[in-house]
Amino acid sequence: MDSIIVEFKGKIHTSEDGIRYVSVPVFTSSHVVQGDRAHYTDRALPEYARGIGLSDGLRRIDSPRMTHVSGEFIGTFRVDLGSRRAIIAARKVKESIVSEWYAARDAGERSEGMLAMEERAHAAYLATLDEVR
Repeated sequence: MDSIIVEFKGKIHTSEDGIRYVSVPVFTSSHVVQGDRAHYTDRALPEYARGIGLSDGLRRIDSPRMTHVSGEFIGTFRVDLGSRRAIIAARKVKESIVSEWYAARDAGERSEGMLAMEERAHAAYLATLDEVR
């Protein structure tokens, strides 16, 4: 299955400490350059982007699954959102981690804080996207 690849142009910002950011738009079907048409709609694409942490707003240029194609001040970027099958599998993994954390919290057996759990769930989501093709 083909991954859904979106491409966009965005203004590049540099922070005081030298970290470069780009203004990421809300993805629509007009941003798609590769992928199965049945699985990218204007409602689904922003949700897929939120899954990998690239919802609209300023995001680091070195964000996972985003490639800086060209440009210094106005850049062209490509984002691999993953295949539909990989997205479904990644969601299940993330939901499993989150539900286990809440179940442990309710039982009083929580071993990590919410931020640590969210970071672990996000890392598992990204790893699943890379594993499932």
